[in-house]
Amino acid sequence: MYEISLPLMLITQTEYNLWGENPIEYVRMQVDQANTLNPKNIVKILVNSVCGIKTSKKQRVSQYLQNYLQVLA
Repeated sequence: MYEISLPLMLITQTEYNLWGENPIEYVRMQVDQANTLNPKNIVKILVNSVCGIKTSKKQRVSQYLQNYLQVLA
């Protein structure tokens, strides 16, 4: 999951150029939930779904989330 999701969440050269030229449009594209083909939105939903899986109701934080955040750190 890390090898797939992390590169997709990084900013691309095209996005970097857009940020320099038109930061308002860049932000609009990042928060636009209507664009279902936006890979960053798809990856956010995937990570949220997988990291939200808990093995018991008493568990406050998912083990998958802990592992994912540990890799990021």
